[in-house]
Amino acid sequence: MSTALVEPYDGIFQLDPQPPAPTVLEAQTGHVLYPIPEPNARPYFCTVRVEYEGMRNEHLIELKFMVHGLLVNPAIERQWGDSEKGYVDFIISEKNLSFAIGSQVTVLYIVTHSLLTVQSLELELTVQQILDRDLPLPELPQAQNQILDLRMFSGAAICHLPPSPYQRAGQVIWCRAEGLDKDSNPISFYLLQAHKITAEEVENGIDIELDRDRLHRCADYSALTIFSEISYQGHNDQNQAIELRRETWQLRQLEWDESLEDDFEDMEPVYIRAGEAIDTQQMTINFLSGGGQAGIGPYRWSIPGMSSGNTIVLCHGSPNQVPPQLVSVSFKKPLVRLKFSFTWKHAEASINFFDAQGEKVAERIFAFGPPMDLWVDVTCPPGQPIVRMEALVRDHSFFDNFSMWS
Repeated sequence: MSTALVEPYDGIFQLDPQPPAPTVLEAQTGHVLYPIPEPNARPYFCTVRVEYEGMRNEHLIELKFMVHGLLVNPAIERQWGDSEKGYVDFIISEKNLSFAIGSQVTVLYIVTHSLLTVQSLELELTVQQILDRDLPLPELPQAQNQILDLRMFSGAAICHLPPSPYQRAGQVIWCRAEGLDKDSNPISFYLLQAHKITAEEVENGIDIELDRDRLHRCADYSALTIFSEISYQGHNDQNQAIELRRETWQLRQLEWDESLEDDFEDMEPVYIRAGEAIDTQQMTINFLSGGGQAGIGPYRWSIPGMSSGNTIVLCHGSPNQVPPQLVSVSFKKPLVRLKFSFTWKHAEASINFFDAQGEKVAERIFAFGPPMDLWVDVTCPPGQPIVRMEALVRDHSFFDNFSMWS
């Protein structure tokens, strides 16, 4: 074996032009590393050994661990040589190694003594992608037995991406859903695009909403698959991302005969007091009790796609209505699903939903403060379509853009 540093009697160092490359003790065949040596063995790490003949305690050794030509961060601390053992070991931490998942890594070292330095041969190390067996599956908490049944819950479906090995704050992740429409044409939509992972998400995972309107485009009994991809280096280019584990569910759909809408744009503004009513295209609004006025009127702060033009106005002009208003909305057709916007809400409010027998089938309680602009989305329990809702409000706010499925 050639000598990396040789000290003649005159004390002048000769530099060996080819000190041996470092080795990775956990690597297979010397140059391929699977980053999870044992399941649940945390923290993960690997060991880079620098060994050459003539190592001395006075040799300062600097390890270079580079991915795409960039040094990993945080920097790896330099070490002094060990003349007794003849080698030194550098521990590549989990944080350092996370930067290299699924990449080619160049590993070398530089030895310095006095004013003289020598650079070793390079080790080209392949850090493999993490296998599915070591990755968590995405989760749909509302699914039962791998079936996501939209008849059984209201509002958006939730997708949970559990923390995966080597996930770090600052990495970038994508998530999308894929399904089929009734003609077996593919449907694909993103839940996350170039999302930078936070420290909280590293600990608790990521919760994402699957928009129910997008899910409604998929066929009944069709497959719904969740994909996610991550850039361990934090790149925003999805082409540099690595796919994580995917999962598939069967999707069950609501059944309805027709979809209806009411945005009140065909009406003139009109305001009523307790005991009076307004009839619209799809509903009847009854002001049951409370002070002040309610009715149909304009919303002066347009929110595109959510509220504009005429709306149902509650507590007209009053930021603190005493007593609060109780307003009933009766629908002209029984509904299996109802969605509308609730905007400019500041104070506490509640909305109850009833079937034809007067049984409450759903409720929504809203606390004081934000969010001030939101969507209310309710799916009825099986066999109990919604025919009426009652809203108890105490400040100037608005309902608009009703979508109804009957």
